[in-house]
Amino acid sequence: MSKNVWDLQKEILGFETQSNQDEIKKLAQDGLTAIELNSAALQENATINDNKQSIFAVRVKTKECKLTAQTGDEFFAGDIVNVFSEKWIIYETYMDECDILRGKAFLCNHLFRFQNGDNPTIIERYGVIDDGSYSSGDNKQIPLETGYYKIYMPLDDDTKKIFKDKRFAIGVDYDKDANEILSVIKVSWIDKKSYNTGEGSHLLVLRAERDQYQKDKDSINESMCDFIETDENPEDPEIPEEPTDKANCVIVGKDELRLGTSRDYEVTVQDADGNNVDITGKTFEWTYNDITGVKYTINDNTTLLTIAVPMNASLYGEVINISVIDTANEFINGIKNVEVV
Repeated sequence: MSKNVWDLQKEILGFETQSNQDEIKKLAQDGLTAIELNSAALQENATINDNKQSIFAVRVKTKECKLTAQTGDEFFAGDIVNVFSEKWIIYETYMDECDILRGKAFLCNHLFRFQNGDNPTIIERYGVIDDGSYSSGDNKQIPLETGYYKIYMPLDDDTKKIFKDKRFAIGVDYDKDANEILSVIKVSWIDKKSYNTGEGSHLLVLRAERDQYQKDKDSINESMCDFIETDENPEDPEIPEEPTDKANCVIVGKDELRLGTSRDYEVTVQDADGNNVDITGKTFEWTYNDITGVKYTINDNTTLLTIAVPMNASLYGEVINISVIDTANEFINGIKNVEVV
């Protein structure tokens, strides 16, 4: 056939009769495989929810890809797709002018581990923790406030039981004594409806905020909050619960840093109501991942970290992880991820 799928799509809108439109749609659907069969976009070994299903996938950004189903196949918002040796969650699907199913997916960046109720069974689900860098892309949404996150994961019989104030571990940090502690977030809002349009959609969207690690409830080994042991040991000593009224360290600065530039990141402290706390006389400790060529400079009063990235193309897409905590351990530590672009 001399015309590709995209030309046929444009022609549909130019025909007035349904029969003409249906004929063009059929040509586009029949031609999809013939046109793209040898394309690098065809992922023959892809899986959707662990079931093998060939799919067309194009990575449009580091954290986003576009999907096209082969004629007769389906996928839905909330599905987990394995392409490019990575897990992706579909957050949007639609039928184009030729009735070809298309979708968009975010790159999963976390394996959530949790339990429901008093059941010690451990549940695992891949998903996305979005600090605003995902949703501030093509759809031009405003990035989330510092310390708040949006979570995407499949909606199913287990995840539908997630409740407000449910806590998740999202990583490991260190306190002032170099002891490991969990980085914790807590669910503050649940949306099971607005992202699900059409039959089959099953996307769960949560909003979460920073919370405090609790030594007597959370398990570093299991990377889980409010962990339920299968066999409790009554001889284990009780560990007093840490106070939960600490203010939060907040790292102020952009989430992206261009090659060949430097940027300052400043720590402020906010109480539970979002009010700034006076940090005069306070000292802070900064931690960051060691990336070849990237330089870190801390100012004299320890409230400012400067990151300098050289003009080195191999650093494009690197993610710089920074965290800060006060040396007196009066506040909850702050974290931020900065992508080199």
